[in-house]
Order: sequence, then structure tokens, then C-alpha cells
Amino acid sequence: MISTNSSSIVKPSTQDALLGWQADVLLVQEPRADQQALIGLGKAARAKGWHLALGKPFFPVLAEQEDGRLRSIIPCGGALGLSRKQIQADPLAQLSEDELIIWDSTRFASLAHPLGDGTRFVFCDNLYLPSGETYEAKQGRRQLLQAYFAMTKGRPDVPMICLLYTSDAADE
Repeated sequence: MISTNSSSIVKPSTQDALLGWQADVLLVQEPRADQQALIGLGKAARAKGWHLALGKPFFPVLAEQEDGRLRSIIPCGGALGLSRKQIQADPLAQLSEDELIIWDSTRFASLAHPLGDGTRFVFCDNLYLPSGETYEAKQGRRQLLQAYFAMTKGRPDVPMICLLYTSDAADE
């Protein structure tokens, strides 16, 4: 299993680098991907034998440049997972309230990676927590962690791996 912070998956060279890694599972933070970029990554991933577990896509926002002009950008953040094996995924209609909180944050992706003969699996979760010391960042971390641990209670007797990423506040 490999974890990486990609900064963006839009560039084909970044996609080629990620999809060329030799791992069974790849968890990616900060893909900065809108729906179009995720569709492109999905096609590239399938062509190279990967199965994609998406986090919620971003929508472009307007940002002011140094010269005062506005430009459409994809905000920082996001999460996704890739597996070399066919993964299990539940439809959105079956998500619990805690899973919806995590999904709507655009900071979570999960995949059920098959083990051995495929009759058992391990959840590989990717939770990318907000960074910073502002009240909003601390509350965001707290809310996501509470929702994540509440969600995992509904996964009895299933092994889990959680990539928990935050760039600060490890003492919380």
C-alpha cells in the first residue's frame, strides 16, 4: 500500500507517475479533481489495471489573481483510492448519516480491497483532515473524526486500515 499527496491529478504526467507505482492499493490525498478530471483518471486507471474508489469531486471556484483578474480554479483537497483488484463499493443511497458527513466533506474515500481468494476484504480508508489552527479547522477535524469512528462501529469483524492525514495538530 502506498499513500501520497499528489497536489493535482489533472496533468497526464502526474497520472502516469501515480498509476505506474507498483502497489496493490494506492491512497491519494489532495487530487484537486473536479468531475471531468476524475472521469479522465478513471479511464487512465482502468487502462493500467487499476480500480478507482472516488471521493466527492470538487467544483471550480473563482479566485483572484495577483493582477486582480478572476480565474476558475479547483480548490486544494480531496481524496481517492485505487486498487489492483476489483473493489466493492456501496451506492450513495445506502450511506449512514456519519458516512454522508464524511462524504460531503470532500476529504474521504474508501475501498474494500479483496484479500486472498476474494471472500474476505480489508477496508482501506483515506481521511484527509483540515489543517490549521483556526476554530473552523479544529471543529472540522473533530467532526470528521467523530463521524469516522462512529461509522467504523458499523463494520464489525472487518479489518480496516485508515490513512489519516493532517499537516498539523497531532496533539488533538
